[in-house]
Amino acid sequence: IEGTPKAYGDVIKLGDIEMGLGWLLDVALHPDYETNGWVYLHYGDRTKSSRSLLPVSMNRLDRARIKEGKWTDVETIWRAAKNTYTSSPEIGAGGRIALDDQGHVFISVGMKGGSNYEGIQDLSLPYGKIHRINDDGSVPPDNPYVVKQGDPDEAAPGVSEPLQTIWTYGHRSPQGLEFNSLTGELWGSEMGPRGGDEVNLLLPGENYGWPLTSKGVDYDGVSGNVKLTP
Repeated sequence: IEGTPKAYGDVIKLGDIEMGLGWLLDVALHPDYETNGWVYLHYGDRTKSSRSLLPVSMNRLDRARIKEGKWTDVETIWRAAKNTYTSSPEIGAGGRIALDDQGHVFISVGMKGGSNYEGIQDLSLPYGKIHRINDDGSVPPDNPYVVKQGDPDEAAPGVSEPLQTIWTYGHRSPQGLEFNSLTGELWGSEMGPRGGDEVNLLLPGENYGWPLTSKGVDYDGVSGNVKLTP
């Protein structure tokens, strides 16, 4: 299909694990695809950076229509700030898409922050989160971290405001995401360290613990991953 985002084929190998930057992560059709023709692509948006010798990338969600073999009417639905792009490979990017029956899109973003699981417990950064937007990219007003004008709980001066697209946080590598239309529930699965894989019911505003707690054993042999602070 002509005009789709570039997907890169170069590979970084770590033992038997193949990794890279700028990979295609997921494809999904709008629930009303037969009427509106929208196709959603979640991918690693790759670019060069003056901060790194390697290319950098970050999760990005676009939608478009396919007409006569061409990718047309392109809209960017979710994109992180350029200063959050890193050389951490897409193996930890999560990258799933789930659409509900109320006009919302959920995407999973994993541990793309770099070493020591940077930013997963920081609500001002996109890493380790499930994000929720409307299917046109706007922010639903009932998202848990939408700061309403005059809200007494609004962030104090000098404190970074949370990203308003966040639905849940504290995720390591959320590589499964499904909306159950029968129950109205959003479920996610994520890859943990050894013995720490999880399946979670994703409830708005909840913290799912990484890297503060885990039932897995980290690869340095330390169980529980409690050595880091938010």
